[in-house]
Amino acid sequence: ADDATATEGGGGGVAVSAALASEAKAIPSSSIFDAHCHWHLRGARKDAVALAKSLAGAAFTSTEPPDWAAASAAAAAAFDGAEDGRTKPGFGVALGLHPWWAHHHKLRDDDAWLLALRSKLADELPGAIVGEIGLDKVAVPMNDRGEKIGEPDYENQLACFDAQLALAAELERPAAVHCVRAYGDLGDRFRARTSMPPRILMHSYGGTEAFVDSLVRMKRWGDRFYFGFSAVVNLRSPKTAGVVRAVPSDRLLLESDLVSPECAEADLRTMLAFIAEAKGWSAEEAARVTRENAMRFYGGVSE
Repeated sequence: ADDATATEGGGGGVAVSAALASEAKAIPSSSIFDAHCHWHLRGARKDAVALAKSLAGAAFTSTEPPDWAAASAAAAAAFDGAEDGRTKPGFGVALGLHPWWAHHHKLRDDDAWLLALRSKLADELPGAIVGEIGLDKVAVPMNDRGEKIGEPDYENQLACFDAQLALAAELERPAAVHCVRAYGDLGDRFRARTSMPPRILMHSYGGTEAFVDSLVRMKRWGDRFYFGFSAVVNLRSPKTAGVVRAVPSDRLLLESDLVSPECAEADLRTMLAFIAEAKGWSAEEAARVTRENAMRFYGGVSE
């Protein structure tokens, strides 16, 4: 129809109106916060820093120890001279071990990376969070070329996740969590803990509405869960609109989840329009709500 446009990257279960898509494209960059990106992995640092500076904020999220330095340096350059809570060293940085790369760092053989993580968080980067951590029952060990090099080691994933979640709780840092087909194990671990990180981001969340409800209604920890959505991941699924509607408005975050800044702003605006359509908001309101939520999550100042 003339008054509707398909969302880029899939559909997500709702058609975004052309007017709302246009509104999202016109939102000032400074109104948008990318709550989860990996631009330091493949993008030129100057391009990643320039985009982050143009936005209200961006969270450079690492995947394993070898890219901790690049994520930290990009965020430091992006927020140098920024105002409010973004001035704290480590703001906009997540350091951790992603389940896709856990096979390179088997905790039962060597805990040096975990000790290094503790040191960086405790001694160098008081504003950094823990991430990207998580569980993934689909992932197989791969090399840098994306070739399978072994069989999955889910037990090591569990050990690495448990250790990093405990560290985040101990140091009182938020955590960014990845989960694919492991929601039962993840929920069991959350419920069994006697301490938790102050805030937990279920990033590019691909679970069900029911699991959202089970987390936010959790007696001890329900007020700590946030949910992020990205065009690159979430617009593949027709259930996303319903899931976005199920997320409490004050726990909703916007992500690019991209490894390069090249298409990030366009993807952010596509997802922003989708969130607005699903929630019945204007694009401006969607930008404001997700920006304020991200600033609160990452320890900046919520407007």
